[in-house]
Amino acid sequence: MNDDAADALGLLAGSAPADAYPELDDQLREMLDRGLTRNDDALVFVINDRGGAKLTAGSREAMARMGWDTTQYECQASSFHLEDHAPVTVDVVDGDLYISREDQVVMLRLGLRVADGVGRLVRALPDPVPVRCIIGAGSTNGTFRFHQLREGESWLLDDLDHYQEEMLVVVDIEP
Repeated sequence: MNDDAADALGLLAGSAPADAYPELDDQLREMLDRGLTRNDDALVFVINDRGGAKLTAGSREAMARMGWDTTQYECQASSFHLEDHAPVTVDVVDGDLYISREDQVVMLRLGLRVADGVGRLVRALPDPVPVRCIIGAGSTNGTFRFHQLREGESWLLDDLDHYQEEMLVVVDIEP
């Protein structure tokens, strides 16, 4: 995680109590209950009883034409906004969205709960693979996404402190 996230989560001063982590809302619980599936070699959330990714195969082909790799596809297919599921306030200040630092921390903690759920799903796969969960929170939104760890493909820069506009937590899950 970058230094800003470590500081905000209190990891430099000791860990936060378990009740500081928000519960999953119904939509997130349902998403995790549906599980993960494969779209060719991409690992994605199941979005309905028939399976599949929220980005279609046609979208994946279009991404390939733009030079996107499978990691980029997975990050887009698994991405959602944490503020849509967290008990936070999103204000409008001078026409721009604004989320307080305290609420950004709530989003990071919610993202950690989701990452824990993704970890359980990955380990339950018939052929588990290493996965990276990426949780970001800034003054305008928070995001969660994941991708398989692959040689030569990355969604992030190596130095997480380069991301100065948001707090960033990366959770690597080993099968």
